[in-house]
Amino acid sequence: MYIRSLVTIVCLMFVFTSASFAAKNTKNNTSAAAVSAELRNKLYRIHGTVLTEDGKPAIGATVIIKNTTLGCKVDTKGEFYLKNVPYGVHTLQITSVGKEALEQEVVVNDALADEVHASFTMKETAVRTGSVVVTATRTDKIYQDVPVKVSVLESQVFENTQSSNIFDGVKFQPGLRVENMCQNCGFAEIKLNGLQGRYSQILIDSRPVFSALNGVYGLEQIPANMIERVEVVRGGGSALYGGSAVGGVVNIITKDPVENTMSAMITQSFTDLKVPDFVAQMNASVINANQDLGLFVFGLYRDRKHWDANGDNFSEICDLTMNTFGSRLFYKPDHLSKLSLEFHAIKDDRRGGDRFDLPPHRSNITESARHNTISGGITYDKFFAGTSNKVSLYTSFQQTTRNTFYGAKEEMDSDEFVDAYGSTENVTYVTGVQYTHTLMLAGSHVWTVGYELTYDDILDKAPAYDRTIDQFARDHGIYIQDDWAITDDFSFLFGSRFDKHSFIDDMVISPRANIMYKLMQDMNLRATFSTGFRSPQTFDEDLHITQVSGEALIHLNSPDLKPEYSMSFGTSLDYTFELASIPTSVSVEYFRTHLDDVFVNVALEEESDQGFIIEEKRNGGGAVVQGATFELQMQFDDEMDFKTGFTFQSSQYDDFEEWNENEVLEGQSNKTKDMMRSPDWYGYFSYNWSPIHEIELNLSGILTGPMIIPHYAGGIDADGFLNKYDQLEKSKEFFELNAQLSFEISHENNAKVFVGVQNILNSFQDDFDKGLGRDAGYIYGPTRPITVFCGIKTSIQ
Repeated sequence: MYIRSLVTIVCLMFVFTSASFAAKNTKNNTSAAAVSAELRNKLYRIHGTVLTEDGKPAIGATVIIKNTTLGCKVDTKGEFYLKNVPYGVHTLQITSVGKEALEQEVVVNDALADEVHASFTMKETAVRTGSVVVTATRTDKIYQDVPVKVSVLESQVFENTQSSNIFDGVKFQPGLRVENMCQNCGFAEIKLNGLQGRYSQILIDSRPVFSALNGVYGLEQIPANMIERVEVVRGGGSALYGGSAVGGVVNIITKDPVENTMSAMITQSFTDLKVPDFVAQMNASVINANQDLGLFVFGLYRDRKHWDANGDNFSEICDLTMNTFGSRLFYKPDHLSKLSLEFHAIKDDRRGGDRFDLPPHRSNITESARHNTISGGITYDKFFAGTSNKVSLYTSFQQTTRNTFYGAKEEMDSDEFVDAYGSTENVTYVTGVQYTHTLMLAGSHVWTVGYELTYDDILDKAPAYDRTIDQFARDHGIYIQDDWAITDDFSFLFGSRFDKHSFIDDMVISPRANIMYKLMQDMNLRATFSTGFRSPQTFDEDLHITQVSGEALIHLNSPDLKPEYSMSFGTSLDYTFELASIPTSVSVEYFRTHLDDVFVNVALEEESDQGFIIEEKRNGGGAVVQGATFELQMQFDDEMDFKTGFTFQSSQYDDFEEWNENEVLEGQSNKTKDMMRSPDWYGYFSYNWSPIHEIELNLSGILTGPMIIPHYAGGIDADGFLNKYDQLEKSKEFFELNAQLSFEISHENNAKVFVGVQNILNSFQDDFDKGLGRDAGYIYGPTRPITVFCGIKTSIQ
């Protein structure tokens, strides 16, 4: 507590001292008085070429004019056109996946010529991410200059790994895991640095509108074809984004219209070589001739049938039908302002259990949920002429209606169990303002200040279980941050966020501090300290009911539940070099997070008068999650690259914490120091090779080490015996290997066909419970067995 207060006081003292110099240090990059009114009002065009070192077009590279809203993409010929460019000296920034970022000044001052020409050559790099990131500092910044360690998942990874949604794609990031938590309905979590999914903050375009309700099934609901990239900041990110960012931040950046193009893809998969899973996707983007108005639209349809792993007629993978449609529109009134609107709608219908041909209340077990979600936002960005100062105003919302059925036991053949139907209404919105100011004082400072209001209202009704969650949460957040580049080699980022949450009596102060030092030309050392908190409100697991022992297992918060606080520290070393003329990048990172008043779930004795099982969320003692992550990237040439990452960690409570109040298996205890579902090691790899232009091979893999899993009594085990006692199981390790081969069949239409196999070795859980009394939450490891797929994709520009 003293450390948090001291860091905050030091940050604020520096803020107020430095801010007094701001007005004296504003510098314009052009002198408006030196030119005539005719030149000042004239608009020009910049025509340029961007090539790689071997003379090939840098297709898809992004070209922007810094401190303006002007930008475009490089076409298949390696050319780009920037329109409506005003008179003056402009800095062009060119970025591309796997290329070093470029910045170069272009002078636009010829009264006779309407077009200015420029040419650029980009150098290959082993870091296979885009060069500009936004999540770490809440401002656009070149990755190499950001004091915070950021991992970026580009949209191409989703295609190479045949990932139709974010749940499948984010597995290929260091320090990050995804896990299915329920056999019946597919409740899933993203886990960062060994912490459970509820410790991670999911953002959409930097806005925390991904609510607790959407955290239950929402990971499968966000289609890959709406995603430009995913940025991941591991460790405490709450200094900028508020609560629930203790483990880190996963920021989903949606696609902007940047060129005239249209694409479509159809994929047919077969789970366990027999159960169909069909996905159809569509994208289209259009921009007007002046590049000041653009529209992007996308759509996805998915139909997946349920799968039974052990022949007991109960599903391990649920039925799923999903429709998604959305769009993104921008309008640029001038080169310094931009208005963006985003909207998408999701209809998700899933059901697991048995007797799929009957209504849910006529089955033995059913967990079903029908979601209708609409989400959108509006953002206005305004640069100030002659400076890099910027103001942003934004509002985002998400509204979800969910109809559910959570029921079990053969007594549901009676109509009286129709009450197991439930409903949920959830509205979330975020509104805020952010101002960024640059000043020169003992180096370069980028100040970021802002205010953000987050509102979440949820009403969840489950009449059969006498449960109603009627919760209104509101958070007022003010944040301030200084990104201080002291020299070209040394930078310091520090700041704090002040939150007044409706569930916490006192204001929460969350400081952060980051340092980056460039030890040499391509070697960066980073260190970070941050704090975070989680309020005692409803979380995703509280909105999900798992069937255990033929009974419903529900989660409730203890009336004495207090906030949970965290303190995180991390350091990383990144080194990019050439190994036998092969661009190579190595990253090593250490992380440590300490939790106070940690939330723990305790299974209580069965309530006989109500007939269901309760897990109560309580405050425990402290906990420490620490470990190290290693990452290697190699770019052999344009046709071949390799990337891998491994994490080694320890996740333990300070003292033994109770996980169960019932009788447990002989020789075991109802207390443990180990955090559940947290393996000591895990990793991934991806390999892409194109021996000739028409053929591409993609290999990828996920490695998961052993972990402790709670297993509740009531079901029939894999050997046919009844599980009489609750127990803790230790899982085995898994290696999930995937392969995809694609063939270009038409260069003109950029059409290709692809075939592949996911989980080739069928490394999958083999000890599922059987029968009516099974524990549906006893599931771990890879999310699907061996799966074959084929498909076709085409795009037109």
